[in-house]
Amino acid sequence: MNQGFQKFLKGWFVTPAGRVIYQQEKRLLDEALKNLFGYFLIQVGCVSKGSLLESSRITSKVLVDEVIPIVSSSKELHWVQAELDFLPIGRDKADVVVLPHTLETVDDPYYLLRQVDSMLLSEGHIVITGFNGFACMPFRLKYFSALEKFNKTQYRRAGRIQEWLKVLGYEVKIIQYS
Repeated sequence: MNQGFQKFLKGWFVTPAGRVIYQQEKRLLDEALKNLFGYFLIQVGCVSKGSLLESSRITSKVLVDEVIPIVSSSKELHWVQAELDFLPIGRDKADVVVLPHTLETVDDPYYLLRQVDSMLLSEGHIVITGFNGFACMPFRLKYFSALEKFNKTQYRRAGRIQEWLKVLGYEVKIIQYS
């Protein structure tokens, strides 16, 4: 597992270039989450100091990560410390699962998706964010070349993720890029 990448993103998203990307990503997440309902929303992995789940109407929000911050800024967010390769959430418990750059972090992303699948209720939703390694090539050449973590991460193609989700029986409703 490359947990260092999410930790790196937490610091990089506060830099000028990172802040622009973070705001674009946050807008897309806000749009995706605002119309998803249920009782439990789970975010697997933490990539920012701010909450990515603010726009969700779901009241019970849980963030699962290997490192729990000393002080949480959100009173409505509950934290669970766990390895991302072995999630401690029972079967059929979550209505929505958010994976912010989590598939780029784990060694076996399909295994993680199978774990998420078992956590979700039958009508549940998965919201995934990640970098498109090919589409952001000019940006990567300008900024990422100096940032070793970006060059060492394992970018997951949207087509590959769609294949994995299809095998698990999911219908991909929307793919958006910023």
